[in-house]
Amino acid sequence: SPILIQLTHYTKTMRVLKNKIAKAQRAALRKSSKASSPSPVSKAQESLVHEMVKQDIRKDDKRFDERESVTPKKFLFAKNMVRNYSKAICKFCVSKVAEEYLVDILKKNNFKITPQDFIAYMNKEKKSVESIPTFKKLLMVEPRDSQKVAEAKLTFVELGIIFIKFFSVKWIFSSRVSYKNIYIKFRYSFERRLKNPELF
Repeated sequence: SPILIQLTHYTKTMRVLKNKIAKAQRAALRKSSKASSPSPVSKAQESLVHEMVKQDIRKDDKRFDERESVTPKKFLFAKNMVRNYSKAICKFCVSKVAEEYLVDILKKNNFKITPQDFIAYMNKEKKSVESIPTFKKLLMVEPRDSQKVAEAKLTFVELGIIFIKFFSVKWIFSSRVSYKNIYIKFRYSFERRLKNPELF
């Protein structure tokens, strides 16, 4: 019947398109691996990518397939999003707006560092925040950290949470980042990762 013929033709067409897409993706991955030697994508980072770009990132406006592998483009987008959030938080921490929150945090936790100590620490460290690992390092207190550094890291986390809750929306819409809706949706996931840096 005509309907059956059309259905058969549609099925064959879709199969051909899927094969072409899969072939193009494999070629892109091979080309990317030849151009550079990126570090392996960890399960945590792959999960991060899926959560951030599961929808609205494709040009055809289709939902991101949860079963689909992470492509270089999506992984790059995820890294850029974390980097943009990270730099925005660092900038907030040394701003006039954050001064009142900074003083309250130091007082509440009985930290020995002064606001000047923290700002000096941030001005030094923020220059190195260019990736997920460097941002994660700024969040996690390590055994070899001095008391001053440990207190600065804990303060940074609290200020970061304040930024996400009360200032991130304004930053997103006043900045030049693309896919603002994805940035908005990811705020709460980013807040969870600030509280649990091992999730990065």
